[in-house]
Amino acid sequence: MVEAILIGAILATAVAWSLALALVPSGRKIPGALALPPLVVYTSLAGYAALVVGRGISDRQNYLRDLEEVARGGGIDSIEREPLFWAFLKGVSLFGATDVHLYAGVALVCAVVYIAALRLLMPWASVPVTFLGVLALGFFVTYSSVAIRQGLALACIVLAISLILTGARKSALVSLIVASLFHWSAITAAAVVLVVLVSKISYATLVKIWLVASAAAFTGVFRFLLSPLNQSIDRLGAYADPDLARSYSGGTLRVEFWLFSLGMLVAIHFFAVRAPGERGATDLARYFVALNCMYLLLAHVYFSDRIAVYSWTLAPIALIPALIKGGRTLGDHLRVFSTLIAILAVGFLFGPFGEILS
Repeated sequence: MVEAILIGAILATAVAWSLALALVPSGRKIPGALALPPLVVYTSLAGYAALVVGRGISDRQNYLRDLEEVARGGGIDSIEREPLFWAFLKGVSLFGATDVHLYAGVALVCAVVYIAALRLLMPWASVPVTFLGVLALGFFVTYSSVAIRQGLALACIVLAISLILTGARKSALVSLIVASLFHWSAITAAAVVLVVLVSKISYATLVKIWLVASAAAFTGVFRFLLSPLNQSIDRLGAYADPDLARSYSGGTLRVEFWLFSLGMLVAIHFFAVRAPGERGATDLARYFVALNCMYLLLAHVYFSDRIAVYSWTLAPIALIPALIKGGRTLGDHLRVFSTLIAILAVGFLFGPFGEILS
């Protein structure tokens, strides 16, 4: 019953908001207060999904035990996690130490951070549908229900990139540091973001590097070059261990991950970069390509999707605003509704919406 009501509210608000986008002329501002109802519905979806998706996965129970340990007064060394995650659990424990407090809390914090990041990059009119697209893709839900440390770090990386693109570089640096203190993998992502920022490398050059990196990944060049580091870098060696094949059946150098990355890159190139609908589309695309190159560098290790997600999460943020830009023509209206249908289809067929209903 709860699931049906929630999905019904999602459909109703998505259709209503898309209708408003289709009818409002380009350039006409939509008040931020009108964006609140759909954002409340979508945030509720995020919280509920975090509670029900992934039940039975051992990581969820491990994190719940961490919360219980911290609630009993356990210090920063009691759970062997990153320091800021311990502080986050300490804050959650002030409200309670159940799975509801933990996973709904993670989803709420991440949703607020994402919405703030989206608002920095686009007008309120584009925020609800773009956030729905982020949820439909499924990564938000996965990383707020299972891999929650990285989910918190991922939200901070997205916020940092948004801050960079709006000129708030000092705040962006703080956000990158916070991300690194939530999960170790964010250290590499933060380094890539800083390199792109400092070097000012162009989008065209990054695409060329991506093509070369793709070839190097699938010909084994990166595996060969990085193999000496497996012994000196514990994390890299652990995820390159062949024994992981027993628990991670997908293997390494997964073609579907590369194809998904290619598809997102092509879509962003033609719909956002060449025909930008919002400010900073090309700059955002630069960070998508650079972070995806980071994934290609480590595509030979197990769980490489944990690295690729730093770029994949940026795809709907770069793509959707360009597709839902309002206008007066029939073509504009059809484009907005087609985008909505595509988002909902992805959410139900491949993302978390169908799993919630089931």
